[in-house]
Amino acid sequence: MAAARLTVPVQLWASRDDDQIPFTNAERLQKALAHNPRAEFHFGRGLHNERAADFERGSSSSSSRYLGAPGAPKPPASAPPA
Repeated sequence: MAAARLTVPVQLWASRDDDQIPFTNAERLQKALAHNPRAEFHFGRGLHNERAADFERGSSSSSSRYLGAPGAPKPPASAPPA
């Protein structure tokens, strides 16, 4: 699986109750990404478009952990600040 070669931060949110994407897909990805220390998994309950109660807090804290981290790629000098 190509996911097994990823070394970039990965954040996966999945629901055991999803009526469109089988939860087994998330389990397979978790297994494939087991070597990646920057892979995070958030498993919850709810239908496909029901957002987890802690989604905003969890996604922003994960993102801030890796933005500007040592070894993170820097934007080109000509790029405007984000």
